[in-house]
Amino acid sequence: MTFTKWVRFGAVLLAATITLGRTEAALFPGEAVVTCYSDEKTNGPVVATFDIRDPAGHSAPLGSTNSPWNLPHRLTWSRADLQGNEVFGIALDDAPNPNIYLTSTAIYKSSSVNQSAPGTGKVFKLDGTSGAVTVFATLPQGSNPNGQGLGNIAYDAPNHQFFVTDFYDGRVHRISSTGLLLGTYDPFQAFGSYANTAGGFAPLGERLWGVGTFEGRRSANRQIFREARPAAATTSARRIRPVALWLAPATP
Repeated sequence: MTFTKWVRFGAVLLAATITLGRTEAALFPGEAVVTCYSDEKTNGPVVATFDIRDPAGHSAPLGSTNSPWNLPHRLTWSRADLQGNEVFGIALDDAPNPNIYLTSTAIYKSSSVNQSAPGTGKVFKLDGTSGAVTVFATLPQGSNPNGQGLGNIAYDAPNHQFFVTDFYDGRVHRISSTGLLLGTYDPFQAFGSYANTAGGFAPLGERLWGVGTFEGRRSANRQIFREARPAAATTSARRIRPVALWLAPATP
């Protein structure tokens, strides 16, 4: 019997046991999926698979210049491949050849970076066998042309469903394994009872980002989510909140 374990670190996902394929395997055991900013290049990479199994062998050589370097990343998908979207969140499902899921984002906009691609409500799926890109789901967004984008995504393996946080409405959306929107959860004030920011984002204190699932006591499946920043003061601690999930499997 083969056991598969996924370890997630923000916008980096490590594969412990996997056999993906494009023209070659997209991931090997111990490799990672990473998202990044395109640097305003239409064909700039926004997601890649990285070979981190041999750090010494894949590190840039020290103490010399103009030396050959065995680049650690193998396969990439560009902003153009993802319909002009920048992406951040990553999840993998438990298919025999696991698929990669990515969330559109607007988080790269800052005082030093002028991200031109608007955030959208799109969740993309990279096929685990062919590497083909499709829109898996589209979640609510405001009318602001700059777009708010999504926060993060997590796969709930016991119930074969996904959870995605949304920067626009401050909600957690539940999506089936086929991309069907099953429901939403608003942990704070009801959406519409407060004014969004000028950019259309849910205000601080309502804006969710991180999300994940784990099995708690009595095998209860729980969802956890993290605020982007609390409302009261930018220096106060961000909060991580657990929520008990309905245990019945989702129906696609």
